Amino acid sequence: MVMEAGVAHRYRMAFAAVTSHDLAAPLTAIGGYLELLDDLYGKELEPQARTWLGTARASVDRMHNMMRSLLSYATPGGGLTVCCSLPQRAETVPAQCPAAVSADSRPKV
Repeated sequence: MVMEAGVAHRYRMAFAAVTSHDLAAPLTAIGGYLELLDDLYGKELEPQARTWLGTARASVDRMHNMMRSLLSYATPGGGLTVCCSLPQRAETVPAQCPAAVSADSRPKV
């Protein structure tokens, strides 16, 4: 049983690393293009378009944070940081999100 748990843990770590890496590359490109758009045309955009651009950039940051949490979770002794705030839907988000899930509260494999 201990051997199976070790194998499952290694699979989880490998999955998290591959998934995070595969998501990071296109997300970084999207973030770069959004930054370029903001730098070149941000001052010319109408207020609504600037809001959309800001929301998109915040979403890229949020996804990067989620990927870092995924890698932290897969690391031995790591915890998962959870943040559920969505600025564009603030009225539907609880006042406070859970701050963290500790390694002790993770399901046992």
